[in-house]
Amino acid sequence: MNFPRTTTSQRYYRQMNAWAEHVLRSLSDDDLRHNISPGRNHGIWILGHVVWSQDHLAQYLGQGGFSYPDLVPLFASGTELRGLEHYPSAAELRALWPLICAKNAAIIADLSDDQLDDYHAMIEGDPEQDYFKTKENCIINWTLHELYHFGQLAMLAGRDKQTTPA
Repeated sequence: MNFPRTTTSQRYYRQMNAWAEHVLRSLSDDDLRHNISPGRNHGIWILGHVVWSQDHLAQYLGQGGFSYPDLVPLFASGTELRGLEHYPSAAELRALWPLICAKNAAIIADLSDDQLDDYHAMIEGDPEQDYFKTKENCIINWTLHELYHFGQLAMLAGRDKQTTPA
């Protein structure tokens, strides 16, 4: 079947992932140990946060729980930034990124245009008052969220390598 809106959502999601992969390839594991600015998130937390966030998207789309529940207390929105020793390594997080993105790409590919208009699965209370409201809005907002954070990571690639890691 031909689902033009779903096809567009898939295309945007693939493009975001391609750009994210480019950013990740441009960063060394040491780059990810640096803060984006003094007292702010380090690259490890940002990468872990986007992995957690992508894992959370599947729940909003009604496709089960977290694949990596151990990441929730470390990287969920609002968690306190800790020292690097409290987090998985850059290599571990890099390995999870393509897995969770492939899972979500398959979920998005299975949606019809009509399903994009369905309320997302995590709504509590009045659906009309929910910020995301629909599955399509979740996909759009998650894509923008990931682009924001990968923009932060891209800043680490161009920074002065003489600075001290977190």
